[in-house]
Amino acid sequence: MTCTPESKNLLTETTGNPNKPRLSYEKITRSLAVIGCLGSLALASPANSSKNAIRLDGAGFNTNAVWVTDENEANEAAARVANSGATDIRIILPYSQGSAEVKNDVIRTCNAAKAAYSHDLDLMITMQGYYRLREGKAKDGLGYMPTRAHEKQKYVTAITNLMWSLAGDKNPDGTGGCLPEQKELTIGFFNEPNNKRFNINQYINGRWVAPENTVELMRYAYPRLKQQAAQKGLEVDLTLVGGDISTSRSSNAVGFLRQMGRYMEEQQITEPLMDEFAAHYYLQGVDADPSTSASDSIRLISASVSENFGQVPLIYNELGAYSETPVAKEKLYKEPVPEAILPLKGVEQGLFYKQFILTAVCQGVKKVLIFHETDDKGDKLRTGVNYPDKTSKPGKPIVRKAFIEATAGTTDC
Repeated sequence: MTCTPESKNLLTETTGNPNKPRLSYEKITRSLAVIGCLGSLALASPANSSKNAIRLDGAGFNTNAVWVTDENEANEAAARVANSGATDIRIILPYSQGSAEVKNDVIRTCNAAKAAYSHDLDLMITMQGYYRLREGKAKDGLGYMPTRAHEKQKYVTAITNLMWSLAGDKNPDGTGGCLPEQKELTIGFFNEPNNKRFNINQYINGRWVAPENTVELMRYAYPRLKQQAAQKGLEVDLTLVGGDISTSRSSNAVGFLRQMGRYMEEQQITEPLMDEFAAHYYLQGVDADPSTSASDSIRLISASVSENFGQVPLIYNELGAYSETPVAKEKLYKEPVPEAILPLKGVEQGLFYKQFILTAVCQGVKKVLIFHETDDKGDKLRTGVNYPDKTSKPGKPIVRKAFIEATAGTTDC
């Protein structure tokens, strides 16, 4: 088979092509083969030229359905994830501006952790910043990231407290962590620092400061959190996930990484800043071609991560593709599908996820997590493998099989 794809760099474009016709996804099954072909091209090296079985270290879903005060509800959500062939689950934890505590309390987080581990699921916790809102203010407060020294110190204190609440040894007085026997924790620094919705301070006086602020947060927090994790009575194996970047067109992912790399070079930063680098990919836009754009993302992000951070493992901890919604299920969603999105039909969502997973395996990605497992009731996202009423979408069995094969190492490249 000869591979001659002509794929454009979707990660650095800021506008789509309004003259391009709406893509017909009915031919997706035929065109998906191109992704595997691109994956083979990316792996054309002596070390990977033979047909060797390789694997993902983890595959799963994002869902805050386990982050609840009801233990039974958390367990039911974790069971659905585990029954979907997953090995991993990710939750996003709100962090309040200037606070030394995680927003709300640790009960939900303990329930999430207990539910995940009881179903043999590895848990990843990613922080997401919120501004303190004045009473009566309507906005949700999204967009905060610690940048000043005292803010970063409180941020470190909050995550340290979280670690103790989860994994700290039990004391004679009954205090300590809710899971003292769980000595492996994975925590993400901040969600989508290159997305103005989640980090509103992208520019100051026309200068793009978000990349350097992201570097400085990791530079400050990484060694301190590692030191805290090693404390007697805690002693956890802490994995810190950096990046968590959006790869949407408006976020300029490659430019963001290059700017981070330039700043690190200018500041002569050579110490480690993270243990893994996370990227997010959503198939979006009526001109987004599923046969090439996903493979482009993996190839470009992987190369850029290596160029700017060295051999840091790459994970995709958010992956999404909208599915079509039966008329009877439409009432479960708050908003209609945006005009800029062309949902995939029937099993095509499952086929897209399967091929992304295959391509990720063959290009050395460490983990792939889909966003969400079950679509949120009242939301507009349609990227999960279940409808909001928890009934399965047509592509769910395909995803389950892909997860099992990818984590078992039965995928051939």
